[in-house]
Amino acid sequence: TSWCGACKKAKRLLSQWKVPFEEKDVEASASAQRELSAKAAAQGLRPSGVPVIDVAGTLLMGLDEATLRRTLEAKKLL
Repeated sequence: TSWCGACKKAKRLLSQWKVPFEEKDVEASASAQRELSAKAAAQGLRPSGVPVIDVAGTLLMGLDEATLRRTLEAKKLL
């Protein structure tokens, strides 16, 4: 979302780490919202806030820098 500080920090981290990403605003885009709902349902998750970060099919709820880094490393993206 445009107002989310954690979303902005996630974008900064991904840019700093040179990890390509695609930003999708679930408030501004109904298709992004549907996509997130479908991915979350498939993983048995119920997102209740932002950011939700899809790392090669693994959804991360919220922003924890260490978890994001470990997940990117495990997926060979960092």
